[in-house]
Amino acid sequence: MRKMGWKKALLGLCIAFTVFFFPALKPEAAKVKYEKLIFVGDSRMVEMSDLVADDNTVYIAKCGIGVNWLEAKGYPKLLKTVKRTEGKKAVVFFIGINDTYHVDRYISALNSYYKPLKQQNCDVYFLSLTPTTSSGKTPSKSTESVKVFNAKIKSGLRKGIRYLDIFSYFRWGINSVDGVHYTDSSYGSIHRYCMRRLKKYGTVKKGKYNWEYKDGSWYCYNKKGKLYKSCFLPLTNGTCYVNSSGRKMANRTFRVKKITYQSDRFGIVKKV
Repeated sequence: MRKMGWKKALLGLCIAFTVFFFPALKPEAAKVKYEKLIFVGDSRMVEMSDLVADDNTVYIAKCGIGVNWLEAKGYPKLLKTVKRTEGKKAVVFFIGINDTYHVDRYISALNSYYKPLKQQNCDVYFLSLTPTTSSGKTPSKSTESVKVFNAKIKSGLRKGIRYLDIFSYFRWGINSVDGVHYTDSSYGSIHRYCMRRLKKYGTVKKGKYNWEYKDGSWYCYNKKGKLYKSCFLPLTNGTCYVNSSGRKMANRTFRVKKITYQSDRFGIVKKV
């Protein structure tokens, strides 16, 4: 009996030693389930909404806006949205490219939003600005100004707002159509990065439509993980079509039941 007691004591010491000196081996805290994922942003979030129209993803976004819109209209709309949404929410801000010179106002605004959003059962994230290019018709914001903006945002945000450094993820470059807005593949990478980082803290509840970018194309799955095939599906600003392999038909002309359709780069279709 004494021998067994010594063995148990030794085992206990070994476990305590391992957990103390190797904290990474401690059991992870239970992850939360987000009922809604809410993106707040500018034209790049508007374009993302045309590509990723998940049931449980909400976009509060408008083209050409900055901190003035965020303070006057964006945040009030966000607050109304979270108040009428039950359960845990993830709020992701991806905004600032149109007025990086207002970084101090962004910091002040975001910090002031944290407590009211936390009271509405929200986790708050800021997705850093991504690199820009100088190609295309739209003059791009310089990558240097983006770096300065990101650095100030990261150091200025209050504790509790989680900073997601997607700039470093794209440090080797990003595919753009005009210097500021991106190709569907780049938006796919942005969405995938964001979802993977969120998984560290929680998972977004599955809805009827769940879009995923992989192997160079967009695919949509139902709540049970079954791939939609050969059917029209709703998008935020229109309808798209997925072929027999489940791939969204974008930037092409095709026929369905003897009717000819044409789709734009987001996959939104119209009859020809």
